Amino acid sequence: MGWFHLEGAEVAAARRRALTLATSAGMADLAARAQTASDLTDEELAALFLSPRIATEALIAVAGRRRPPGGPRLETFSPLYITNECDAECRMCGMRRTNAALVREAADAAAHRRPGNDRHL
Repeated sequence: MGWFHLEGAEVAAARRRALTLATSAGMADLAARAQTASDLTDEELAALFLSPRIATEALIAVAGRRRPPGGPRLETFSPLYITNECDAECRMCGMRRTNAALVREAADAAAHRRPGNDRHL
């Protein structure tokens, strides 16, 4: 992840500004804005989270109202591999084409008929 760089000093400064806002008298106005469809800055969102004046239940209610109808749809899958041969280059996958350390195997009729292999394809 060489392309990702996080400036720690900038993040710390933004957190300090958010904490200052979180403890200010302006939190009531910010909380009211959060109830509507108003766009909030990252620091304003952090201030809502950090504020001792805003209850967790209130934050959950605000988040629920601002969430798009239907919410996110999550899908998962469990692949059934009958081979570890692949010509793709998915960086997160150990079966990628350039993984020379992987011994490639594929199920075929000859492998199925080997002595001691009583599994059925």
